[in-house]
Amino acid sequence: MSEQPNSGPENERSSFQLKESIIDKARKGAFDHNPLLSTAHIITCKQCKHRQSIIYLDYLKSGEFELEKAEQIEVLHTSGPIGFLEMEKVTPIVFSLLCKECGRRIEVRPVSFEYLQVVIDRPQASGAMYV
Repeated sequence: MSEQPNSGPENERSSFQLKESIIDKARKGAFDHNPLLSTAHIITCKQCKHRQSIIYLDYLKSGEFELEKAEQIEVLHTSGPIGFLEMEKVTPIVFSLLCKECGRRIEVRPVSFEYLQVVIDRPQASGAMYV
């Protein structure tokens, strides 16, 4: 019986390396000016409806996240008058926290590793603002 490509020690090592890379980049400031990651978001517990604030960047810097198994998804591209479907690889990042009211585990999947890679790879924007 053969092993699946996304299982076993090789995948665990690769996942660990990806996670370490994300933590390192986050601590070095690669995501500091990304509004999705550096601003507060309100998370609501499904059980007790308690609302609490979370900043995704704090979880990236501390390593309090998990990488889920990579999967293929269909994405609609609408360039020009005709849209077309294309398959893309996505590796979800999961932030897990406990509700401060009832203690239930809340999982949030706001971004993927591929999204973070695009943020890392883009040219550095100027920090100056022009009016």
